[in-house]
Amino acid sequence: MRLLVSGLVLVAASTCALAQDAANPVVSSAKEIFVRQSGYMIAAAEQMPADKYGYHPTPDQWTYGKIVSHVIQANFGVCGMLSGDGPGQAPPVTDTMPKDQLIPVL
Repeated sequence: MRLLVSGLVLVAASTCALAQDAANPVVSSAKEIFVRQSGYMIAAAEQMPADKYGYHPTPDQWTYGKIVSHVIQANFGVCGMLSGDGPGQAPPVTDTMPKDQLIPVL
């Protein structure tokens, strides 16, 4: 019963939030996805210990630092295209940068 009530509250809250941007459902959806995913990415990057940013399970897989730097570059690239500023606005990040330099940019 508690799960059902919680689900209904979530649906009602999301409906109210979407009604605010009903004129443009694409923007509304993008905002919702951005808020949710950015919270996950930042939390994951903060929780990973700094000495594990060079970790990769197998030699062929990316290191954790490379994944974080890739997300940063992708975010700036997409936002640059959407805003019209172009992809050149991204700060220079590399997969070998330490955690304390990557988190503020993320």
